[in-house]
Amino acid sequence: YLANQPANTLFESDGQGLTTHIESGTVFYRCVGGQSYRGERCFGRPLVLDLPQTQSYLEEFSVKTQRDWRLPTQKEIRLIHLDQCQNPAVDTRVFPNLPIDNLWTGSQKMLQGDDFQCVMYTFNGSVSCRHFDSTPLPFLMVLDES
Repeated sequence: YLANQPANTLFESDGQGLTTHIESGTVFYRCVGGQSYRGERCFGRPLVLDLPQTQSYLEEFSVKTQRDWRLPTQKEIRLIHLDQCQNPAVDTRVFPNLPIDNLWTGSQKMLQGDDFQCVMYTFNGSVSCRHFDSTPLPFLMVLDES
């Protein structure tokens, strides 16, 4: 759908795998965990991990890159959603090869006495907070600049 549309003006990409949401300043890695960015594409198999494994991966990735990485919050993950897109509901020029799946966020909700983790379904951009942290899912990463 976006092939004949102007370049995305919501994000500014550095050509090295990072893209910044201009209004908020949130910096995303353009590929899901486990993939590497080269030549406008994401290569490799996406990691599908439960939440504790995802947190361990983020800690290890932060040490290796010497930058602090974390899961996006529920508010931050909504920044990548585009209403005019579906399957996935993002600009694939900014986030290439994004799997059609639920993606972990760093947000959680308390429902009926239990903590549930929030996820974004990339097919349509919907966010739900009814996932257990033991569910294996892919994830995007953001720089923790706090």
